[in-house]
Amino acid sequence: MKHFRSQPTGWLLLAALLGGCADALPTAPDLAPAPTATTFVDGGGLPIAGAADAFAGTSLNEDFWDVIAAPGRVVVDNRLELAVAPRAMEAIKLMYRDPQSFAGASFQTEISQYATGSATLGTFMAVTDANELSYVIFNAFNGQLTAWYRWAGAAPVQLSGSLPLDPVNHRFLRLREASGTVYYETSADGFSWTTRWTVQHAFPDIHSLHGMLGLQSWGTSASNPTAAHFEGVNTVAPAAPRSLAAVANAPLSIDLGWHDQSVNEAAFHVERRMGADTAFITIAELPANSSEYRDEGLVAGAVYEYRIRAIGPTGASSLSHTAEATALSEPPPVPPSVSTLVDSFDGTGINLDVWEVVGQPSSIVVDNRLELVTQPGVHEHVYARSRQALSFVGGSFFTEVSSFSGGTSTTETFMGIYSEDEEEYVAISVHNNRVTAWYKWRNQDNFVQLPGTLTLNTVQHRFLRIREAGGTVYLETSPNGLSWTTRWTVVHDFIDPHHLHAYIGVGTWGVPNSNPTPTYFEGVNTLVPASPRELSAVPAAEAIQLSWQDRSVNESGFRIERREAGVGSFTTIGSTAANVATYTDSGLVPGVEYEYRVRAEGASGNSAYTNTVIAAALEDNSPPPPPAPPVIATLTDAFAGTTLDLSLWTPRGEHGIAVNDQLQLSVAPNTLENIALMSVEAYRFQGSSFQVEIAQYAGGSANVGTYAAVTDAGELSYVIFNAHNGRLTAWRRWNGQSPVQIGSVTLDPTAHRYLRLREAAGRVYYETSPDGVTWTTRWNIAHSFADLDNLHGMIGVQSWGSPGSNPIPGIFASVGVIE
Repeated sequence: MKHFRSQPTGWLLLAALLGGCADALPTAPDLAPAPTATTFVDGGGLPIAGAADAFAGTSLNEDFWDVIAAPGRVVVDNRLELAVAPRAMEAIKLMYRDPQSFAGASFQTEISQYATGSATLGTFMAVTDANELSYVIFNAFNGQLTAWYRWAGAAPVQLSGSLPLDPVNHRFLRLREASGTVYYETSADGFSWTTRWTVQHAFPDIHSLHGMLGLQSWGTSASNPTAAHFEGVNTVAPAAPRSLAAVANAPLSIDLGWHDQSVNEAAFHVERRMGADTAFITIAELPANSSEYRDEGLVAGAVYEYRIRAIGPTGASSLSHTAEATALSEPPPVPPSVSTLVDSFDGTGINLDVWEVVGQPSSIVVDNRLELVTQPGVHEHVYARSRQALSFVGGSFFTEVSSFSGGTSTTETFMGIYSEDEEEYVAISVHNNRVTAWYKWRNQDNFVQLPGTLTLNTVQHRFLRIREAGGTVYLETSPNGLSWTTRWTVVHDFIDPHHLHAYIGVGTWGVPNSNPTPTYFEGVNTLVPASPRELSAVPAAEAIQLSWQDRSVNESGFRIERREAGVGSFTTIGSTAANVATYTDSGLVPGVEYEYRVRAEGASGNSAYTNTVIAAALEDNSPPPPPAPPVIATLTDAFAGTTLDLSLWTPRGEHGIAVNDQLQLSVAPNTLENIALMSVEAYRFQGSSFQVEIAQYAGGSANVGTYAAVTDAGELSYVIFNAHNGRLTAWRRWNGQSPVQIGSVTLDPTAHRYLRLREAAGRVYYETSPDGVTWTTRWNIAHSFADLDNLHGMIGVQSWGSPGSNPIPGIFASVGVIE
């Protein structure tokens, strides 16, 4: 039983005097902790500091305390909780039953929560005589910490000043006597103390005093007061952890969580037992300030009970209350993701370890792709579904469709993700040249179409994909399997998204389809190019011409393989670029049979092979091609002797041509004429050059010019140097059009002694040299000669306009490079 006493008048007198507080006193220097009294003091009872209580368990030690309170205001649960009633003026006090000696001793308490709710609700601790006529007291109220004393029934006196209440730094309060002085001290941890006030005491009998804790409400009472929590008296053992909870959040483990109530712990010990008949054992030591722990490696289905305590430098806290949980079993393994369902449908049979098929055997054909078609005039669905249930969470399922079923508006191609009983699904359907999206959840009577339809575009919608992310399903299309467009989304309601099936198929409803066309599925969850088809071979002279159907949209090219028919292994003989579906195998031995196959190559791998074909090359009975013409650089002439070499040159003009170890070309005075030589043979200009050395340029008039050209036989297309009127100019003419001047420079007979016209990679370079060794490019143009193998070299002198009366001849020292 608790012991109840009437309230002495001393406390009521103190309460009546509580009010405004004076300025706080300066903080005194820190003092070392007082030693704990452990022996009797002469002339009195136990030292007051030796009476310690951590309020362990759920019952107050009634042999230790007298309680002065209404019933229900005092609760013990590993701490002491005191609470006043709402809107009541009352005092709640606990007093040591037996008197103690305060001489050279101390009385301290740890308060983890001060009472609040009004300015006239105080939390206090005191050392007092039995009748509360003489005492020293801490009282915290209205956000202030105050100190008081009373001697021999006189009015209570507040020591000068008050402190703003700091629940952290004022967690521990201590009243300590030394040599007639009482020290009012505070601490954050119970070890390092600060003296806040002092007073010379006047206790009549310092060896017969009582420790006291309590609450008091007066004046305007609180409508919703909070309790005060005392963690212990005369002990610095850590406050007990509270609110321990045990939850099985994951298989074979239990998570613990608690409130860390202590401020001076060094560690926490976690204790566990399995079954009420076994002893608790310590399973973990955790660092200070810990508030959670995961216990792992447990036995599935076993019940585990836990408790914890804080460990401090001077001892351990009370044990927390216990908490228990049952360890969960390991869940069954999650099936593979639907993303792992990969099939290119290579070969001629479907993999029945991967797929279940529904439909007539004639409706399902595999030939390096899956062909599904409904029977004419029948309402049915023909489909393949993954044999194993797969996880859709975070996964995706896509297929490549190279041809969609047709024949009526009620013939569809579909792909989707379905539950085992098909009561839940999301699907994409293509019918009547429209693309639509649908879903059904188990709690719905009918399937639902997602808003909007797309006009079927067999290029842009070649790839169809359904994927899941964060509880949302995305229905998407792509032209190549790399760049995707989301067309619809829906938040799914699959009961078990880890156990679903992937479907691809065709179907007919409504008006039966009398002439259904098939759907071709090139693969699922793969970007390997679709296999080329219908390889054919056509014999040619010493060659075989191959062609095939390019069925893929994402190939990087095609690889061609060959062997002698039925002999040895195939080897690669060539390749073509993407979208090139022909190849000619040349240089073959006529009459020998060769066997071929082709496959597409892509970034994600190689397709299956085409069918094989066998063919033999024909004899080459065509006449041999004419020999290639000589290059124009082989046209050389040093004009030795006195006779023109008519095997090299065709003269143009009736006179004015003379040879005497050099070639002299002259126009007649006051005459318009063109005196020239054109090569008898046609030459190849490609990659070659036509070069002349001019010892003297023709002159005598601004309208007399010296030239060197490369031209076709009809002079409809040419490139030409022409020197006249002190300028060296460059011209060109294409296909009979008007000649066009390219440029001009001041004629320098020394620097321009050699002229060269040179072709390289489709361009003509106009070049000059003083010595035939070091050349300077003057101009270059892209040419438009129709036939580079049929051109002539030409040199000449020409007069036009107003010819001179005394023309100077042009003298050519050589044509070509003379060794």
